[in-house]
Amino acid sequence: MRWLLLLIAFAGIRTFAQQPDTVKWSENAMLTSEWPQPGGSFRSAQFVAFLDVKLTKEETGQTKYIYYTVNAQWLRNESFLADSLKPRYVPLAQLFFDCYELEARKLQDRLNGPFAYADEEVPLSNKRVNEQLDALRQITDDGFDTLEMNYWRLWMDSALQATPRHFASDVVPGHWEFGVDIGAGAAALNGTLSDYFQLLPGFSFGAGVSYNRIQFDYYALRSFAKSDVAFTSGDFKFSDSSRLQLKLSSWTIGVKCLNGYKWTVTPYGGLSAFRITNRDEPEGSLFEKGPVSVNWEAGVTTEWRFNHYFQSNAVQVFWKLRLKTGYAPVNYVYKIPGGAIKVQLGVGFTLKSVRNLPSES
Repeated sequence: MRWLLLLIAFAGIRTFAQQPDTVKWSENAMLTSEWPQPGGSFRSAQFVAFLDVKLTKEETGQTKYIYYTVNAQWLRNESFLADSLKPRYVPLAQLFFDCYELEARKLQDRLNGPFAYADEEVPLSNKRVNEQLDALRQITDDGFDTLEMNYWRLWMDSALQATPRHFASDVVPGHWEFGVDIGAGAAALNGTLSDYFQLLPGFSFGAGVSYNRIQFDYYALRSFAKSDVAFTSGDFKFSDSSRLQLKLSSWTIGVKCLNGYKWTVTPYGGLSAFRITNRDEPEGSLFEKGPVSVNWEAGVTTEWRFNHYFQSNAVQVFWKLRLKTGYAPVNYVYKIPGGAIKVQLGVGFTLKSVRNLPSES
């Protein structure tokens, strides 16, 4: 029957409120505690414990740490033991308590890992602990089999020693980031291109991914405008009565020359696209969207990061305020030369990978 216990895995979680009259696990914590008397109950011995799971939030400087702690708790007020059973039942109950402690340590490590889900772990942990206790009762004949009790005492001591309790790990930033933001923006046009438009307010949005100091971005600026001069190119046209939208997009790569905890500064370069949409035309019309002009773009992105926190020591999340300024030449369909100075200000958030350093036990 020993193989039955050796094959049982430990996992799972359920959050219980702190109960009165409880004993937290420590070496020999239960053996040195007084047991309540059974009273008029028909059972002469009963052991009740649970996994006490808590989500802990700590703040150090401007960084918030969020992690789980799991502890084994003995419910003294729901357990009892007749004096005549102490020599046999107390060692067995101590094994029961150790089963909860071993599961608590493994469960805490899983919950603070990157891919654990509390709702899935809860029933598994409780189920496996109960299976462990049922197997111990059967294999030790409720504590009467001295050889089995000695074997499992040594096994449990070794298992606890090989599975130390880990405290919250120290973390350092990982290599990857992914972020999004949305805000407002405008494009100041120059050259002949500026003779065609009166710019109105616009909006912008973007997304980016980075590895170490290398940053890849996609940004879009939608700036509304009115035309001062009529223009025709093939089937596409607009005039001074048109309601227009200027669509400026960019695909860029940059290197963070300043990559601090709160601030980043990233010079960049890449491709820029310029397109005019005539909103006087019905949606889906062949005359609604003009041709796309592609050119280069260069500029600088500055980012201010705030409200940092770690979730289960697996990922860092922070809000950010991002200012992107750049210049892109535009030679629209080789007929309207000029350029665009783009300014985009957005607010968003970034997910940053985190690496866990070995923690002390």
